[in-house]
Amino acid sequence: MDLNDIREKIGYLLMHMDDFVEEELYNILSDNENDLHHSAVAVNNLIICMRDVEKWLCGTSGYSDLRKFMEDAMFSREEIDLVLGRKEEEAKIYTGRQF
Repeated sequence: MDLNDIREKIGYLLMHMDDFVEEELYNILSDNENDLHHSAVAVNNLIICMRDVEKWLCGTSGYSDLRKFMEDAMFSREEIDLVLGRKEEEAKIYTGRQF
């Protein structure tokens, strides 16, 4: 396997991660606020990782941060504010790595 093959495969993964991240954002929005099962911090981590990998792969990236991802995916301001608020609250107790 050569470097071009690896780049193509990483690009393929990134393309499908967009759909996964968007679906997970809808899961966060529909999650029971008192019994959360979906992590806004984990989604934020994924977007940051996708951005950094795409920058490494292509020299540039269409990703910047959670807010921009949600704006580009046509989420409403209220939805964006809700997810960002949950991310901030969750970040206080999240035990995994935060990028």
